[in-house]
Amino acid sequence: MQMFRLERQRVFPAPGGHPCGLAWDGEALWCSDGRAEAIYRLDRELRPQYAIRCPTVRTGLAWDGEALWQVAGRPAEVRRYRTTGELVDRRGLGPDGEFACGMDIRDGTVYVAWRVLGHVTAQGVDTGEVTGTWTVASEPGGLACAPGELFVADNAQGEIVRLDLTAGAALRARVGGSPTGLAWDGELLWVNDYATATISSYRVYGSQREGGGR
Repeated sequence: MQMFRLERQRVFPAPGGHPCGLAWDGEALWCSDGRAEAIYRLDRELRPQYAIRCPTVRTGLAWDGEALWQVAGRPAEVRRYRTTGELVDRRGLGPDGEFACGMDIRDGTVYVAWRVLGHVTAQGVDTGEVTGTWTVASEPGGLACAPGELFVADNAQGEIVRLDLTAGAALRARVGGSPTGLAWDGELLWVNDYATATISSYRVYGSQREGGGR
């Protein structure tokens, strides 16, 4: 398997101790926590500023430009919250909803990583129509969009999969632990590690993209 390189920049303790999803809203990082059943807005030192209550939080967390999308509940559903904490609506995840894990949104498309099923799908935000499917890992977890590519956490292998959306080529990088939620802030990749209850930032290098600094 072809590899790419991640260079860790900083490590922070995750709020709540049971990190699930990560999302970047253009200004701040958000982290959902299963133990606290909350979604935290974090400052630049990743200290919690405030939290949105969300019972039965699961791994998927995304930002659509106006609201946070959090996979939660049993059976699993998507709950959309404004940053004020207001619940906007709830959306079903279909017959395979219990396998929905990582999630991110870019340019009107929602990307979902499906654990056990081992693939990522692209769907219209408004229509739900599936426009693409990629096989990535046996246990895909969190997911983050960058221009032209996706980063997907392989929880079982302690690796990050980097998927070229045009060519379908996949590269891997070892991070260790148990990576769950991911977020891309335009320069760095952020990774939740469930095993150590930490959040790390990484600079990305490799044949598909050169990472910048923050």
